[in-house]
Amino acid sequence: MTRRHPLLKVAAILMIIIGVIELIASGLVGLFTAILGSATVELAAAVGSEAAAAIGVALIIATIIAIIVGVLELVAGILGLRSQSTGKLFAFGIVVLVINVVMLIFAITGGSAVYWSVIGIVVSILYIVGAKMSN
Repeated sequence: MTRRHPLLKVAAILMIIIGVIELIASGLVGLFTAILGSATVELAAAVGSEAAAAIGVALIIATIIAIIVGVLELVAGILGLRSQSTGKLFAFGIVVLVINVVMLIFAITGGSAVYWSVIGIVVSILYIVGAKMSN
């Protein structure tokens, strides 16, 4: 039986908290995005503006990605507390880290706040280190 390192436990709990917050936030944003995004796409179709349609579709895609990230962080956190396979934990940590880096790049290029992405990156790194130290 593999003994979990305390760093992994702390990072897993933080990842669960972040995942839940992200799911709640993206669910609320998703509701407004679905309304705004579909209205933007319909308006663009009526007016014939491809740029407006692209914005509406981008809003919907961004919300879907945020929901996926929240689910992955929640699953990774739960696995960090329950799973005995450190290889699986390490892999989940890498996946969440890569997604958070991609989201950071999108946030920087889009001019939006980057703090959630930075927090996600830091927690992902702690999770990965904790999984490695659990061997």
